[in-house]
Amino acid sequence: MVYTFCGCSITVGEGLPLEKSSPKNYANIVANHYSADINNLAVGGNSNYNIFITALNEILFNTPDKIFVQWSGIQRTWIYPNAELDNFLVMSPAITADIVVDNVSGLHARIFKDKKEIQKFIDQYLLLNGDYVNLLKLIEYSNILKKVADDSNCQLIMINGLVPWTDDLLRLGIITNYNKELSDYTKSMIEFDTRNDEDIERYIAKLEKEFNSLDKKSWVNIFNSLKTLAVDYGTDQIHPGPKSHQMYADMVIKYIEENNG
Repeated sequence: MVYTFCGCSITVGEGLPLEKSSPKNYANIVANHYSADINNLAVGGNSNYNIFITALNEILFNTPDKIFVQWSGIQRTWIYPNAELDNFLVMSPAITADIVVDNVSGLHARIFKDKKEIQKFIDQYLLLNGDYVNLLKLIEYSNILKKVADDSNCQLIMINGLVPWTDDLLRLGIITNYNKELSDYTKSMIEFDTRNDEDIERYIAKLEKEFNSLDKKSWVNIFNSLKTLAVDYGTDQIHPGPKSHQMYADMVIKYIEENNG
């Protein structure tokens, strides 16, 4: 029996000694609980597009018994400022000019005059890469994986690692007062304060339609992300610690048991 895990730094186990090899990594706890061989393909800083492509390839060409897809930050993308495949830059709200200078060789000198210019570029890039379409893309990725997994007799189990959406999405069809009943996140995502009523109705209708197409039963924790559920931190004081990983494993095992695992 083979369990494959795809995801970002949480599933890598960053902050834990030995990371992917750590017996305290939630992925290893789950696999050991079922005496399954594990294939952990998570990558630190991973984007949801990369996670999708990795999971799709695994289902199509390796077909594990179960594939666990831990979705990452909505705005994350990878860009490649030079010809080196392993010299990529993760664009996300967590990126800073200092990180760019430290991690992407030559970018500072070749393109920007100083860190101030780099930070301006980062801020502008993120403004051009809003959450609304990225959430729609995440739903599309999830639906494709679900269909391919079902056709391949592979159980797809999705985990919210860093997705910030909120449970008002479940009630979009019955909300009568958008201003009062939408979450601050949803209002920010559709730029509520700058849209007229017609635009708001259009954006909400599209979001409702796409969200309703999502197979919510395939998710361990559709709204409460692993990041928000963390109860301790690892050695880097950033990523979840061993108590959090044990809790994540318990959640996943409970999900499997309740879904004919």
